[in-house]
Amino acid sequence: MRLKARLALSCGLLPALAACSSQGFDVGPLSNGVMMKGGTLGFFLLGLWHGVTTPFTAIMWALHHLWPIFFPWVWTIYAMHQPTVFYNIGFLFGASVALAVIIAVIRKLWV
Repeated sequence: MRLKARLALSCGLLPALAACSSQGFDVGPLSNGVMMKGGTLGFFLLGLWHGVTTPFTAIMWALHHLWPIFFPWVWTIYAMHQPTVFYNIGFLFGASVALAVIIAVIRKLWV
């Protein structure tokens, strides 16, 4: 029963966390204005957040391609129109943190 509750909670939290990982509209110069206005720290933190939420976004991206009727939103894992190196550094750091946490959780569950 405890496993079923965890699974139900995970399935419920997955879309909520993936919704937090919005990459904005990916249409070139008309992309989300909030993402384009930011200093060095803003771009780094945005990349960090997108990196941390990458696993959830990847799952939702796959679900969108499997069942586009149920998941009609377009999910992008990486914001293509972020021209700074700070976004890239933040993204890679966030993705590596997310991967380390996933590996630690899997090890704890299997051991």
